[in-house]
Amino acid sequence: QLEPGKDLDIEMSPALRRSLNLVTLAAVFWSVWFYIANGAALTRYCQLMDLSKFGYGLLAALPFLSSLIQLPVSYLIERYGRQKPLFIVSGLLHRAAWILVAIVPWVFPKSLWSSGLLLFFFVSALLANVSTPVWFSWMSDLVPAGIRGRYFGLRGQIAMAVGLVITLGVGYGLDVAGAFGPDVLLRTISIGLGCAGVIGTCDYLCFLNVNAPSARKPNPDVKMADMFLQPLKDRNFLRFLGFTATLTFGIVFMGQYLWLYLFDVVKVSNTRANCLLVLFPLAITMVSTRLWGKIIDRFGRKPVLRICGLMVIGGSIGWVFVTEQSIWQGYLLVAIATFAWPGIDISNFNIVLGMSESLGGRKYGMGYIAIFSAVVAVSGFLSGIFGGGVAEMIGDWTGPCL
Repeated sequence: QLEPGKDLDIEMSPALRRSLNLVTLAAVFWSVWFYIANGAALTRYCQLMDLSKFGYGLLAALPFLSSLIQLPVSYLIERYGRQKPLFIVSGLLHRAAWILVAIVPWVFPKSLWSSGLLLFFFVSALLANVSTPVWFSWMSDLVPAGIRGRYFGLRGQIAMAVGLVITLGVGYGLDVAGAFGPDVLLRTISIGLGCAGVIGTCDYLCFLNVNAPSARKPNPDVKMADMFLQPLKDRNFLRFLGFTATLTFGIVFMGQYLWLYLFDVVKVSNTRANCLLVLFPLAITMVSTRLWGKIIDRFGRKPVLRICGLMVIGGSIGWVFVTEQSIWQGYLLVAIATFAWPGIDISNFNIVLGMSESLGGRKYGMGYIAIFSAVVAVSGFLSGIFGGGVAEMIGDWTGPCL
């Protein structure tokens, strides 16, 4: 069994420790970008741009559609290598694209606001997915297998602590700006998104001094058909894909519509919405993330997936009972699911890292990442289109209050 602390001292050289610290610092900048550029700010921005009900489903689907680019990118990495420059350049452009998202109201006519928003959002997501295969393979090379659960659990905790502060500040800032009218609110969000893009680039700059990926060498003889077909012969991998596809389809479309539900039906403020969908979940996740990481390192990923999977089932149902008159009763089920979610997230991440390793004679490790990403892309895209179609179909219909 692993002994916490002892394993770290044995396995980490000074160079590795420095690299892991930089990867953790990068998570701080990621957190600042993410919690400004998402949540209440993005939803309010979309509302001010008159995004249609179907548009919110499309907004949820586009990042998954863009992740299909990971298929050719994975092949190019397997064949030519050069992972680090690709990761940093594509990542910097991905975050800089948020500056373009921020200036849409000032360079596009009002009739094209929503189209411009979706266009630059898609470009940003596309560039982000160019760097994703590199991220998985790089982390599988960099982080020793015996400490991954604990390391990514601690890294996640630090990012969440930053997210708590950012979330409170964003919610309060939106409420103050909103009191002066929609024009002031639009300018405030635009400035915030632009700042998020600039700060987010620092995330990728941290990787300039991180140890370069070393386990995967260029393979000029790799065949695309072999690379993508071999993972599909792995029955365990196929079972994992089925689990991931089902889970992704079931939750992706909910994200944007939960924000609209809180704003339009439950009638909460920006600050309270951020608390319900970001702040409280972050606080709960901070407690549970490192706990699940330690459990995964000790007992394995599959037992944690089973336990956490049972715990998250009631999370979606809980939102049915969150109304303007009664919020907290239903939110209890949401809190239980939130507590369990990091266990699923870290377990899945570690499974994918393990599949991408070039160990034990396995070839075409990038093929596993590519197929996994493609399945997530298709199921996530279909989920967003499904949610958008249903929302457009029912229009402004509301059921009886519970």
